[in-house]
Amino acid sequence: MGGTTPGIVVGMGDNFEVAVDVEAAAEEAPGLASTIIEWMTVEGIIHATPTDDRDVWGAGYYRPGPNYQVTVALTDDSFAVEFALSRLGRLQVTTGRTVFYPIQGVPGPAVCPLCGYSVALTDSKTGQMTDDWQLFSNALADWHDGGPGLVDCPSNGSAIALNDWRWQGDWPIAVGHLGFTFWNWPVLHPNFVGQIGRELGHRVVVTRGKL
Repeated sequence: MGGTTPGIVVGMGDNFEVAVDVEAAAEEAPGLASTIIEWMTVEGIIHATPTDDRDVWGAGYYRPGPNYQVTVALTDDSFAVEFALSRLGRLQVTTGRTVFYPIQGVPGPAVCPLCGYSVALTDSKTGQMTDDWQLFSNALADWHDGGPGLVDCPSNGSAIALNDWRWQGDWPIAVGHLGFTFWNWPVLHPNFVGQIGRELGHRVVVTRGKL
C-alpha cells in the first residue's frame, strides 16, 4: 500500500485535512489502513490504484473516485465546484508514529478533561506561543521519540495523555499511528468523518492546515 510515511505530517504547499485514528496501536495500523482503503474504493470515493512516480504528486497517493462527493461538506462551495472539474486532490495514508500538526493554524486552547482548566497555547494579542505551550511541545517531542507524551495540567498537576486533552477551535493537535490526509480536498463532511470512525471502530480526530 502506498503513502505510508511516518514522522510529522506537515504538507507540501497545499491545503490539507487529516482524519487521525487516535486509538490504533502501531501493530494494527497497516491492517486498519487497508480496511479503509478497501472501503473507500468499494464506495467509489477513491480509485483503487495509487499514483506512481509519473504522477505530479509522486508515488503512493490515491485519486478521487466517481463518488468522492459523499465526502464533501458544502458541494456548492466555489472550491468544491473547482475540485469537481479538476479532481486534483489526493489522499495520503500515513502509518507509523506521527504527530499531526495544524500547520499555519492556531492550536488550542486545550482543556483538561479532569478539571476543565483551559490552557491558552497562543497569546491572542501577539500571536506568539505562551509559556504553557512548552508543556505540550515537550510532550509532543517525547511521544514522537517513543514516550507516552504526557502533559501535566497546570491547574491540578495530573499527567494527561496528549489525545485526552479537549481541543477547542479548528486546530487540534493529534498523535497516532494512522492518519488519512486529504490534500487539496473540499472540507470533509462530519458524517463522512464519523463513518471513517465507525469503519475503524476507533475515535477519530480531524485537524487541518496549509503549507
